[in-house]
Amino acid sequence: MTNIGFITGTVRSGTTLLSRCIADHPFAISYRELQLSRIVFCRELNRHIRNVLSNGFSTEEMKFLSSKLEIFNPSSMETWLRLSLPTAKTIFKRERVDAVVEKDPDFSLETEAIDWALNSGHKIIHTLRHPCALRNVPNAPWGEKAVNEAIIGFQNIMRHINNPNLLIIKYEDMTSNPSIIINKVYKHLGLSEDYSFLNRDSHELDSKRWWFYPNITSSIDSSKNLEWVTKLPVEVAESVLQRKDVKEFIEMAGYE
Repeated sequence: MTNIGFITGTVRSGTTLLSRCIADHPFAISYRELQLSRIVFCRELNRHIRNVLSNGFSTEEMKFLSSKLEIFNPSSMETWLRLSLPTAKTIFKRERVDAVVEKDPDFSLETEAIDWALNSGHKIIHTLRHPCALRNVPNAPWGEKAVNEAIIGFQNIMRHINNPNLLIIKYEDMTSNPSIIINKVYKHLGLSEDYSFLNRDSHELDSKRWWFYPNITSSIDSSKNLEWVTKLPVEVAESVLQRKDVKEFIEMAGYE
């Protein structure tokens, strides 16, 4: 049986990096933001359609798979992912698939989705990053939103901290110790140890599927971990660090 996993975590927390590294495993398929939870919980249809097509599926296949998604029924996401496998094996050139993973940043914002996934034995990998690093582009419209969603998602996830199907990892650990952390993720998903992600060649579908970072492993740079200390304006950093919910997040997540 192919394991099902979901990568969740706010923007700039390493979800794309993690998804790409999982996609490099010879026995895994990792989709990039199919927006499955957004459909099930009535958020967005257009991006789902666009992203399914960008993953290499035809319009006919997209219509068939998307017709299986049911409003307020999280289990229909599992149906979509399992039905996608025959076509995905051809697109991703996989003869064997031990894990199929969806990168879905919004997943941690839906408590019903988290409950369903973990109670059904599916795997969740939740990524964290220091709140100031999330806020490190002062004029970006999503900066404050990223911090807020990181706090909300973490609070939702922490309700299940003792569930063995949940793995919480930090962006800072991924970039500092990629071999150890990525293989820890592989083990969580039921995948064998592998180091292909460190030295992969660009894939023919990179520009179509991922839109940027032809070789995502170029983003593994631990020097970025504390970049916010020197680049983020002091007043912005203080506005983040003085928040009560941020202080609680930093303490619970083990940031100093």
